Amino acid sequence: MKDPMNPLISPPGCLKFIILFISLIAGCRLISLKHLSYFTVNPGQDYGILSDDDEISVSFTEPVDPVSVESILYLESQKGKTEFHPRWENDRKIIIRPLSHMEVGLQYRLEFQGIYTSAEGDEREADLSRPFYYLNSSYEPFQLMGTVPDYGVPLAPSDEIQLLFTDPVDENSISRGITVSPSADYTAHCLDSTVILTPTEEEWDNLSSYTISLSNELKSVSGTELYPEDEFFFSVETETFNPSVTRIGSCGRERLEGFPWTGTTLSNLQTDSAIRIGFSDSMDHDSAESALSFSPSLPGEYYWLETDLIFCPAMPFYSGQEFRLTLKTEASGSTGIPLDREYTWDFSPDIAPLEVLTIQCSSGEGLSLTEYSDDTYSDLPRSELPDYELCFHITFSRPLESAGEKQFIQDILRFYEVFTTGAGITAELFSWTGDYRLTVIYSGFSPADEHYYILEIPGGERGAVNAEGSRMEEDLRQLFRTASE
Repeated sequence: MKDPMNPLISPPGCLKFIILFISLIAGCRLISLKHLSYFTVNPGQDYGILSDDDEISVSFTEPVDPVSVESILYLESQKGKTEFHPRWENDRKIIIRPLSHMEVGLQYRLEFQGIYTSAEGDEREADLSRPFYYLNSSYEPFQLMGTVPDYGVPLAPSDEIQLLFTDPVDENSISRGITVSPSADYTAHCLDSTVILTPTEEEWDNLSSYTISLSNELKSVSGTELYPEDEFFFSVETETFNPSVTRIGSCGRERLEGFPWTGTTLSNLQTDSAIRIGFSDSMDHDSAESALSFSPSLPGEYYWLETDLIFCPAMPFYSGQEFRLTLKTEASGSTGIPLDREYTWDFSPDIAPLEVLTIQCSSGEGLSLTEYSDDTYSDLPRSELPDYELCFHITFSRPLESAGEKQFIQDILRFYEVFTTGAGITAELFSWTGDYRLTVIYSGFSPADEHYYILEIPGGERGAVNAEGSRMEEDLRQLFRTASE
């Protein structure tokens, strides 16, 4: 029979049966009704073409909570995340206005995935990934094709450098988009799709190394930004040649495929990336490997591909890590001449952290938290039934896609009583809605007296993590209370 104090709460066995039944008919996942019954988007179909007169928007069939919608709405392109300004019409339609100019032919993707709420507080699940193009589907990037001389070939102090691009270069953008460091006196001019850097009478400094950085401030005459950004090194010598670093970046670990470059800097390291360093000349392998160090220490294996050194870490990279890579002048070329200078790079993996977006209790009057504390309690719904059950939902910021990732979260999740003693809290059921939301039913709550509980998800090196390398940086601990009336 139903609880006379709260007719919305059924006996524990009935509640478990209802949730299990819903899980079975939903393919063993707890989900809301299909998202398409609650909203539509523009562009209206995958790989559609967005015209200048069109808007990017999401229209809802009911009033919604704007904050919950914006928290799971993203616009991305082949170049990465695209920032936008959201504008709401009433409380049923959000219009997305990119802050930067959209590029013709570039593929964009509207991501609307996760849990949002209606204005009435009802939870809705969105699972939309809509690819589309701007104006047409043909994209030809403006990029660097090569240099004269080639990467790593030493220069004489009076030599010019030619940068070869795919399209004619806007000469007015050179001063903003091309940087030489350390600073040097040179002139730059365009010859169609070639930019020529010519030293002044003072020439390039002999026995020195320079870095040329190309940013997206460099544009073609049609206004297209450089993509991808690039950076390379060159050295200057007349009589004595010291080997130098010509390039450093991320690469794949596929040895049989030649450790392919995946980035020209260390700013986009993923969890399974390796590090590749290109030298201007063949190196003495033992001295170069001994001269390379990481702080904090990072064990791994070394491989060589012609004049390039590849370092494969023994462990994956994770979010929140910070490293300093140093290459000392003890490294020498195959002729015994030492490296031209000491190199230092500070870097962090380009991996978003794993966070808990919300902790909700859907039993009784319900509860929803977005900030967590282990010294300020939140009251849980109560019942007069002995050892009653409560249903919790935990929503994560990053996907937990595999069964192993989900099981690990279930194994480290703890819910236990503190300050007081009573019957133990037991996890009766775990279920996942997609790859972001975990539902847990706990039993053993007492209607008598005050009881305090901690929900804990460990973070740090041994805490919650997914296959992308997204890791919770700190332990999450939330204090709850149940109190008799």
